[in-house]
Amino acid sequence: MKRAFAVAFGAILSFGLAQDQPGWEVSGTVTSDEGPVKGAYVNIRGASGVPGAQTDGQGRYSLKGVAPGQYSVSVEKKDNTSAPRSRSLTLAAGMRLRVDFRIPKGAVISGRVLDRDRQPVQGVIVRAFSQAIVDGRLRLTEQGGDRTNDLGEYRIPHLPEGAYVVAATSLLQIRKGTPGSNRAPRQGYSPNTFYPSTRALDSAAVLEVRSGDERPGVDIVLQKQATRCVSFAVGIALAGPHIFARLEDRLAANAPSVAEGAVTANGSYEICGLVPGEYRLHLSSISPGPPMQWVGYQMAVAAVDKENVDLGSLESLASGYVRGTVIVKDASTGDSMPAGIRVRIVARELQALYTDTGPGLVQPDGTFVLHQVFMGDYGIRVDALPPGYYLIGVSLQGRSVRDSGLSPGDGDVRITMGK
Repeated sequence: MKRAFAVAFGAILSFGLAQDQPGWEVSGTVTSDEGPVKGAYVNIRGASGVPGAQTDGQGRYSLKGVAPGQYSVSVEKKDNTSAPRSRSLTLAAGMRLRVDFRIPKGAVISGRVLDRDRQPVQGVIVRAFSQAIVDGRLRLTEQGGDRTNDLGEYRIPHLPEGAYVVAATSLLQIRKGTPGSNRAPRQGYSPNTFYPSTRALDSAAVLEVRSGDERPGVDIVLQKQATRCVSFAVGIALAGPHIFARLEDRLAANAPSVAEGAVTANGSYEICGLVPGEYRLHLSSISPGPPMQWVGYQMAVAAVDKENVDLGSLESLASGYVRGTVIVKDASTGDSMPAGIRVRIVARELQALYTDTGPGLVQPDGTFVLHQVFMGDYGIRVDALPPGYYLIGVSLQGRSVRDSGLSPGDGDVRITMGK
């Protein structure tokens, strides 16, 4: 009986010690040039899920957890994109760390939006975009924006230092249409006009700013032109729980969409207010899952000139699979493939959104399969390479398809890695 009691007491004591095992805590303050920052969100990501915290009136925050490991702590403030750099921390039981953040002042870009007669244009959205190269293509990320007042003035504060392009933008409506309708042209501005006065992203002026800079006089001149309409119908093969349409201006590739919204199968739609140029219409039918899947896709090109354009009824592209094998050059017999390597495809012309999801996991024997890939021109990317490994090449039937030239069903892809 005494032995049973001792065992039970020992178990209770061990449980109590486990419960009382000290965790770690990260605390500090978030400040700016104006003093403590109230309402900033401090987020932490890492070895285990730990809730973030919001700063109080003195800019103070506290994060607590138990699991040891590597964590990243970052700060974000609503309406202020000029966030400080995140901190990487290695945390263990019992640690108490003070980590203070200071939100930089950021830069300001300001100016006016004018028409050809130098008259102010009111109510236009002006946005500042940072630039980055992703998968070999230029991508724009909005960092801030403002709407012009009655004097055509705008002011975009809190910009992180870096390189920017500035554009006057608007989003056109996708509305129900009548097939064969012939709307009279109206006068309007381009949905995307980059500073100083161009629709082409390649011709946009690039502004370099540092924290604290004031960059006034960034005036954008808009030119009014006769606009047209693009109409289309959604084919039955695109039927799905959610169908989305997105129209982009080819001259402003990777810039914000000209129009986007939900549509329905067998529905007829039109987008009006388009100045002459070439546009791409993307239709995506999505099953939310989990996991989320694209069950239908189509891209159509509309060349807008002096007439309205009717793209007709648009059906989904056919789909197939991409499969292949990953090998390690000069690997010894019996060596296993490193775990966690993933293969994905990137599109050259098709909408990049769906090709950036659902990468294929490389199996222990080096094989992989990507399902439900819509017909088009693709390149291959390899993600999550272990330390010490690097990509040598991607080939199909003796030719490189690392950047383009791959289409579903063409054959087995061979990916070669070095160690």
